[in-house]
Amino acid sequence: MSIKQAAGILGCTAMTVYRMFERGQLQKLKDPRNRHNVLIKASEVRALASAEPVVV
Repeated sequence: MSIKQAAGILGCTAMTVYRMFERGQLQKLKDPRNRHNVLIKASEVRALASAEPVVV
């Protein structure tokens, strides 16, 4: 799954998805066909999307 697809499912911007990488909420996967592309596991995105929102 691409960053744009993940952002659409999570209802946030692509920059927020990048911040999730930095916080360790999502794992980056390298695309074997294109070394500049970053992929995300769909199961991780679905798990985050279904999680209860945390109010800080």
